[in-house]
Amino acid sequence: MTNIMAIAYNGEPAEQTALFDNGLAPPYAVCMCDGLSSYGRGEVCGGVQKLVPIGRNYIQATGSGLHAEFIAERVAGMEHATPLELSKSIIEIARRDIVLYKDDHTNFIVAGPDEQGKIRMYHVLLNSINEPLPMYNLALDGSGSEFTHKALEREQNLGLNGNPSHPTIADLVGKLYDLGYEARKSAGVNDEFQYGFITPTGNATLAHPNINLKVRLKEYTDADGKYDEGKANANRGVFKVLNNRLYDLCCAQYKYNHLTSTTRNERRRLDAGTIQRMDELLCQIQELKDDVNSVIFDYVRRHNPPREEKAAQTSNVFIEGL
Repeated sequence: MTNIMAIAYNGEPAEQTALFDNGLAPPYAVCMCDGLSSYGRGEVCGGVQKLVPIGRNYIQATGSGLHAEFIAERVAGMEHATPLELSKSIIEIARRDIVLYKDDHTNFIVAGPDEQGKIRMYHVLLNSINEPLPMYNLALDGSGSEFTHKALEREQNLGLNGNPSHPTIADLVGKLYDLGYEARKSAGVNDEFQYGFITPTGNATLAHPNINLKVRLKEYTDADGKYDEGKANANRGVFKVLNNRLYDLCCAQYKYNHLTSTTRNERRRLDAGTIQRMDELLCQIQELKDDVNSVIFDYVRRHNPPREEKAAQTSNVFIEGL
């Protein structure tokens, strides 16, 4: 009863040259999930933090909320692990300390940079596979994935994949946002979205205001690791702006796709009015992508100041009593 996703773009050598040295160059990735979780006996709770940063990595789980929290606590100190090392540790902990029944489908998606800085993603299926499964570009799991897979298949059949050859982080998060709303067709998924941004500048987590943060996040705590209401309020504003921009972006993209698919299906020539409308939509889409890129990278930079400006930071630990 959940929806977890990750998408990555490692880029090409030309995109890491001085020509693209504007702080927006790949590799980068986005992790995203909803806020519903099950805790056994039919109990379903909203406002659940399911996206957990571990060093430069993110982990997110589907299935038993109790199992997911247990494992997240056990790997909390692995701040210098690669995503592969972290994935293998999750499997080892599950084998040693958790009893998994036949119908238990507790799975993880792990994403983060490897030793060379390339983004790696792994699918960890605790009840069926003994090794992490490498995922390329896109990873989906949870009850919502039934609908996200159908949406991707429908786009492909209609020729509407529209994936740019050199996507920005706005393209990545826009894709997940669109899929996140498709996933809400599942009764076990809501729209309390949580985002994890992985960039060369650093990582940053942004959560829906309703999420109960059981894990301390640098974006929401002060230098002493205590919850900072001022930071939280500022982040609520960022979330609202980002959510609005992404909604407008998906609407504009939908309108553009509708025009192109209708014209293709009817096998007719584009008239001047349709061409003008499509050009207007393309301009709107690009402007919205620029806005989304700006919002995300401003947020990442704000929470990852240059090393000489950083105060001593505490590691992510679970907040007692929550």
